[in-house]
Formats: sequence, C-alpha cells, structure tokens
Amino acid sequence: MKHPKYDGFAIIAHCSQTKRPYGISVARDGKDYVFRWAFKISEKAAKNEGFDQNKVSGNIYHAEEFPGCPHCHNQSWVQCGGCRSFVCYSGEGRFKCPVCGNEGEVSVSDKFDLTGGGY
Repeated sequence: MKHPKYDGFAIIAHCSQTKRPYGISVARDGKDYVFRWAFKISEKAAKNEGFDQNKVSGNIYHAEEFPGCPHCHNQSWVQCGGCRSFVCYSGEGRFKCPVCGNEGEVSVSDKFDLTGGGY
C-alpha cells in the first residue's frame, strides 16, 4: 500500500495567558490545513528551525488529537489584527495580543493568512 506524501511543517503561535511561544505542526489536506500537534518551543529555537518563515493561507482545521496550546490548553485561536501573530484564545471576552498588545473584538473565520512568526 502506497502512503500519501506528508506535506507538513510547523508554525509559531503564542499563548494568550503566558505570552510564551509554541509550535504547531501543520499538514496540508488538499487546499486546507490541519493542525496536528502543538509543542513548547523557545523563540530562538523556532527561528533557528525556520518556523517563523512558514506560511498558511486558507482554511484551517484542527485534528481530533490536536491538544491545543501546550501552555494553557486553549483549543481556539485568533490572528491578531495588528501584528498578524497567531494566538491561542479562550473563546471568551475581548482579545488582547500577547505580542503587540493590540485589543479588540473577535470575529469567527475558518480562513487565515498566516506567516509562522509574529516577532
């Protein structure tokens, strides 16, 4: 049996509660992207691995086994309208970006245009 090629990479996100970075492993599924796993990582290590250069543009879903943020375990995420960072989100109240401090209301979307960093 021939297995499909794994078209995967990692992007960087930040925890809305601890402000610490973490990586998210991403797999392509046709034109969509699936978040497979999340892991703790330092900003220095993420940059050294080139995770801040990876891009996601399109619909994003998370796999059933996706654990959420490894720091606070939030399962939802938002993209900051200011610095474009990808941040975990509790799903309640106003959003405040841990990277740039931007605040605002959250709107729902499945489609994103992400670049791995936000540094």
